[in-house]
Amino acid sequence: MNTFQKIYDTLKLEFLDKHQFTTSTALNNRFNWPDGSGVYTIWEVDSEVRRLLYIGMCGTFNRDDAGAVSMNKSTFPDRKGRWTPYRFAESEKDGDFRRHFRFGPKEKNTDKQRKIMHENDAYSTSIPYGGISIDFFVIDEWNDRYTPALVESMLLTSYIKEFKTLPPANNSL
Repeated sequence: MNTFQKIYDTLKLEFLDKHQFTTSTALNNRFNWPDGSGVYTIWEVDSEVRRLLYIGMCGTFNRDDAGAVSMNKSTFPDRKGRWTPYRFAESEKDGDFRRHFRFGPKEKNTDKQRKIMHENDAYSTSIPYGGISIDFFVIDEWNDRYTPALVESMLLTSYIKEFKTLPPANNSL
């Protein structure tokens, strides 16, 4: 087993023990997005192999005007509305690519990508929902050990150190 997978599996077991880990596959062409913030990993799955496609997070700490620090309101369900660097295509406008996970945006400029996101050639890769699973590491605001930024960075760092690249739908660390 590779180093990334060992780190991933160890973290997964730790979160499972605290009931803060869940996996979602497309049931009736929809994913169950848990409430809360944390880190999510998107995997391509087939009968033999799981291939990591993306590592992302939601929930950042910010200081308000009064100086108080708290986690923003970004949650897992917010992620399904993105159009770059990936997109969960659920609109009727998506045509043949409806209910596909799409990544590799054609445009670097997010405003331009938003305008073309429903077009057939708007993304370099499209995978039907049936070929995708999503793992969620749920991290609440006052988790005693982790923040979403730490877990995302830890996973991306171990991935890039081992494979000398990022997961295909990630653009930066």
